[in-house]
Amino acid sequence: MNYRRYRLKRFWGHMFSLPFIWFPLIGVLFLDLLVTIYQAICFPIYRIEKVKRSEYILINDRNRLAYLEIHEKAGCMYCGYVNGFLLYAKEIAGRTEKYWCGVMHQDKPGFKVQESQVKQNFSLYGSEADFHKKYDEREPIDKKKEKQQRIVMFILGGFFGLVLILFLIFQIVNLKKAHSSFENYYAFRGCKQLISKTTDYGICQVKPGLIIKIVKYDNRWFLDGDLPYGFSNLFGF
Repeated sequence: MNYRRYRLKRFWGHMFSLPFIWFPLIGVLFLDLLVTIYQAICFPIYRIEKVKRSEYILINDRNRLAYLEIHEKAGCMYCGYVNGFLLYAKEIAGRTEKYWCGVMHQDKPGFKVQESQVKQNFSLYGSEADFHKKYDEREPIDKKKEKQQRIVMFILGGFFGLVLILFLIFQIVNLKKAHSSFENYYAFRGCKQLISKTTDYGICQVKPGLIIKIVKYDNRWFLDGDLPYGFSNLFGF
């Protein structure tokens, strides 16, 4: 509560800073949803013990102190949630890191050692012996099961790779079509009203207050100031 010492002296500065403190709440709530869904789905798959929210997030306590003012109670509830959530998310991220990349960072001057890595007994940086000691496979290997898993991974990898390739091809074809004529690019940019048009350029209104100029370049149509160059020109967009 150090702000109380400067309540009058820094009043306008405090007022100016409030939106920067409260607006991130929207993003934090969304991130909280994503992190909670991630833990609920993935931790059972990884067989990682779930992080308990109640161990990190406590909102309804300081707001019951009679000697705090109303806005201070609201601020303490906000801080209790956001700071608690960041610790909660950090613990989830730390356990995920332990599972997928349980190796400590290199000890460099000025870089703070991450206590979570020490706490969770990550393998030492650069120590191959410590790495193999902690993470070499300990379960008995079932050759048949291992082969089946590799086949599944190959099929899934091929499927997602094919989907990605088809998506990229669709995007390239769609862009080439859009640039092929003024009418196509006019529709592609979402123009609502044509203001003027010549053989080399056209001006249209996308929405009230937003007017764009479409120009012809190398027998294709582009947004003025967004002409193709380098790598993108090889694909015709």
